[in-house]
Amino acid sequence: MYLATLLACLATVCFASPLNDIDTPPEWRISDYSNLRNAFDGMLSLHGQLPHKPMHKSRSLPPDGAVPMWMDGHSPFIHVYVGSPPQRVAVKLDTGSGITWIHGQDPAKPLEEDALIANLSTSWNSLNVSATLTYLDSSDCTTEIVYEKLSITPDDTRLEIPMGVDQQSRCIDHFGTHGILGLDKSSLLLDAFEKVKGNLSSVFTLAFADSLAEGGGENWFSLGGYAGLDPKDIIWMPHVVDTKNTNFNHLFKVPLPYVLYRNKRFNFKKGHYTIVDTGASVGLLPTKQWEKIYNHVPNFPLKGLYNNKPADLPLFNLTDVSLCQIPTMALRLGDQEWLAQLTSPSLNMASFFGFNDSQQALSVPAFLPKEPYRENVDWNEIPSVLGAPFWMNLRGLVFDFTRGKERVGFVPRREVCNRNGVVNPLFVSAASSKRSGVGGVFAVVVGASMFLLMYYL
Repeated sequence: MYLATLLACLATVCFASPLNDIDTPPEWRISDYSNLRNAFDGMLSLHGQLPHKPMHKSRSLPPDGAVPMWMDGHSPFIHVYVGSPPQRVAVKLDTGSGITWIHGQDPAKPLEEDALIANLSTSWNSLNVSATLTYLDSSDCTTEIVYEKLSITPDDTRLEIPMGVDQQSRCIDHFGTHGILGLDKSSLLLDAFEKVKGNLSSVFTLAFADSLAEGGGENWFSLGGYAGLDPKDIIWMPHVVDTKNTNFNHLFKVPLPYVLYRNKRFNFKKGHYTIVDTGASVGLLPTKQWEKIYNHVPNFPLKGLYNNKPADLPLFNLTDVSLCQIPTMALRLGDQEWLAQLTSPSLNMASFFGFNDSQQALSVPAFLPKEPYRENVDWNEIPSVLGAPFWMNLRGLVFDFTRGKERVGFVPRREVCNRNGVVNPLFVSAASSKRSGVGGVFAVVVGASMFLLMYYL
């Protein structure tokens, strides 16, 4: 019942607006995939409006060629340097988009940290083209298309690429005070790097702290290298070629033939694959398999109250639940099974429902059913998506963008907890454990509009 309500809302209310303005140049239109993904992430509100403020200063020297990376919510961020002389701006690393978009200073507003001030750059070269992007809630954001120089560090080779620069405060409502570094296979940034890379490799790497515990190390990003990871530890996924469905040719994909949960195997259609998306806060699975898996999860959906009546809430109560008790499934990726949590403490929506999120952990599923995409775009087949709840648990995530041979590599963690192995995204043994400590009855009383919004998740 909760799924039916969720899908009804998605199909009839939440996506009732155009994806792109008709006047936007085709090369600057956000893809249908990216726009729908952004709609999900915008509703989750897992990062704040100031993601350029890391939780702590870098405590150690970076590996050769790497720069500090920080996670805000479920999004990875770095600083890049734009213009001449270089100005520091914050960008989200996004393999689900090819567009590089920089947040500019609104001339009518007080100075913002990490916003590009266009008139201070001598290399600013406007193309006299504006792109207006219309979002699913009917608001819009206008960007000026310019040629400008960008580098990962102040001393790196400057890459002159076309990029969008917004200088409107309303754009903050969608992106926060940060930009987007487009890193999918169509990325003009990656094309420019390929021409000047010299002895560097055609890879970019996200290396996560060597321990999931607080203070367990730094996160690093490298364009052209492995961010301190040993290339021998990378487990490469097979290269995927999809000649039937061109909607996803620009995205990094990995074969996904089946998942395992509670000693049951759930097969997908032949040739099914998943997108590896660093811009996605949650994952997607085919609706039929999603229902079968989550219907077997103990204590999900959460029993609660709506208008003082019993209701099923699409939430997990993770309050006082250890990582080892969070239910996991195993995804067949490449020639191994990899653990994936069915929910995550980082998906805590307690504050959304009026609770103290430092005391309560009410988390949404780490994967959502993909039926809403099917209702809003003309796609025959829709792949799955690996979002942050999966790849944040890795030690490293490597993208090889060698043209025609693009592939993704995972570096697993080595520690495990109990036999569940949930900290280690490699399937060790009982990945589909039948024991779970999540759940319990929880009295969540919300108003009608908030309840509808909750079902949108």
